[in-house]
Amino acid sequence: MAANDGPVPARTLAQAARLIREARQLPLFGIACGETWLDYPRLLERVRDVTADARQHTLLRDDLERAGVDIYEQAGTARFADVHTVQSDNAPALKAGAGRLGPRASSACFWVPAGGKPVNAR
Repeated sequence: MAANDGPVPARTLAQAARLIREARQLPLFGIACGETWLDYPRLLERVRDVTADARQHTLLRDDLERAGVDIYEQAGTARFADVHTVQSDNAPALKAGAGRLGPRASSACFWVPAGGKPVNAR
């Protein structure tokens, strides 16, 4: 699930659009209410809340962390330094561990989530 910039925020925004459309159709059913308007800062706050909740409750994330997988979020643009090393100049300090120095992480394998741009390491 792409909690930061994928389906979660997009679905939250789409739900707001559906609710506005439906609210504007209420008079067709004899339901009177005030004018419908969008409080954009409040909507963005809701998107942040829903995104944070989804990120905290993602079962896949929990399963990965229980399996000992290190997850680095918002690390910026990453690239393969070699076939077993990923490097990101914007990465937060990586956890201490074998094969990890500075903004580099070494492993036998990596999982690059959708949205990344794979590059053939040579």
